[in-house]
Parts: sequence; structure tokens; C-alpha cells
Amino acid sequence: MNDEFVIKTEGLTKIFPDGKGVKDINLKIRKGAIYGLLGPNGAGKTTVMKTLLGLLQPTRGIGKILGCNIGSNSPSLSKVGSLIEGPSLYGHLTGRENLEVIRRIIGAPRNRVSLVLELVSLEEHSDKRVLDYSLGMKQRIGLAIALLNDPEVLILDEPGNGLDPAGSIDLGGILKNLSREGKTILISSHLLHDIEQIATDVGIMCDGILRHQGKVSDDKNCNIVSFKIQCENQAKAIESLNGNGWNAVKICEKWIELKMVKESVPLFFSSIGVLGIEINKIKESNDSLERLYFEVTN
Repeated sequence: MNDEFVIKTEGLTKIFPDGKGVKDINLKIRKGAIYGLLGPNGAGKTTVMKTLLGLLQPTRGIGKILGCNIGSNSPSLSKVGSLIEGPSLYGHLTGRENLEVIRRIIGAPRNRVSLVLELVSLEEHSDKRVLDYSLGMKQRIGLAIALLNDPEVLILDEPGNGLDPAGSIDLGGILKNLSREGKTILISSHLLHDIEQIATDVGIMCDGILRHQGKVSDDKNCNIVSFKIQCENQAKAIESLNGNGWNAVKICEKWIELKMVKESVPLFFSSIGVLGIEINKIKESNDSLERLYFEVTN
């Protein structure tokens, strides 16, 4: 497996006794990326994250984090911080006391508690009992716990749950800053707009399958055109297009997406005839993540 990816899986599959699960997940996440894992409830996002963290044993396939095989005893886990399905907290303890308990268990430096409380903007509430925290405040403490060991990788399952709009903006700012520091972040969410604002890459899941994976568009205001085509023998068409210098990406079972500078469009349409590609349908590609999400999941 290629070391350029901090997180990479090949054919990662987890099937439960009822037949549900995730199948043939091929994640590719580079250092410093904020990778948004999207999908409706039950799509398999949490299952993927639990499997990466060694909380679930894969049925088959390969997964690596920081070059180490995934699993409950993986040495890479000491460099990973996570928040899965909400934090488990001691309600009778304060926020600071909860962090201190975890700090002692993992052996983090004493000053990390104050540092992460400041980072998640919870200093003024740190001496209140967690029992009196709002859902959003509990999520912030959960993120603080994930950051205690100063991890290289963060795996966060719906960290924006319970946050008000201001809190969501704050969270986005925190994650962007962590990404600039070189930390790699895998975050699941159903809040498409929030992910579009912070993610560098996205994966979209539906029915246990990773149906789309790619970079979040950053060329909306550039001299770039984006459109989608349907054609016969999609796989062969993609191979032929990419083999001749055109960046063709399969975005769902029906559509191939292409991006190019405006000046290249006439050359492209003259080339496809030579390549023997017969286009059945063509339409402009909207860069909206929301539109892509609904195309892929529907």
C-alpha cells in the first residue's frame, strides 16, 4: 500500500450477521486532508470508522493508518484521536475533571488539559458538572478528549451534532487550523453545507458502498468548465479518455464527469469521435456538493 496516504483501505468489508454492513471500501486520504464522509443514516459511515479504529473486526480487506495495519492493537492508535457516536463522560465530574481522568490514563502532559479546553472554547464552563452541559458542550468536551494526545490523525463521527450555527463555524475553524498544522482528519456528517466549507476531499456512502470519492471543487471561479456524460461501455470510455490525457472520473453508475479549461472543449469533442466514444447524454456539472450528494445517493 502506498505511503503517500495516511489512511488507506483496499476492499475493506464488514458484514454483520443480518447481512448488513459495508462492502469493498477503498479510502485514500492524504496527510493534512479534511476528508468528509457523507451519507444518509444507515449508510455505513460509523461502521467504517469503528473498523478503522479496531473497534470492529473486518470481514475481509486491508486497512492502514500511518503505515500500520488497523486493529485493536495497532501501534498507530497512539497517534489517533477519535470521537465516535458521542463522548462517554462522567456526569458528576466537571469538564476539566473528565479530561484529567483521560489525561492520566493515556499519559498526556499536564498542560494538555488547559490547552485543549482553550482550543474548543470551553474554558469558562470547564468547572461545571458535565451533567449540566448542553449537547453541544458535551460534543466540545468529546473533541477535547480526542485532542488530548496531540494526535496526527483525527477520526470524528458527527462532531457537529448539537452545535448551534456559531458553534459549527467555530468547529470548522478548529478543524481547518488542525489541518494546517499537518493533522489528517476524517469526519462524518449529514450537514452538507458545513462539510463543503471545510473539507478538502469527500466520500459519499449509500447502502454500505462508497459510491463517490474526490476532491471538493476549488475552481468555481476559475477558467474551468465541468460537465457530465453518459455513454456506452462506461469503464472502457473512462480508460480511453484518461489514457489520452482527459481527466475522466466515474461519479455514479450512469455518469462520467470531466473538467477542463474552456479552451480545450472543442478539442475534447473532436477527440471523442476518434476514440470511438458515443455520447448518449451530456449536461453541465453543478459543483454543488448537495447536488452531487443527491445524485449519488438516489
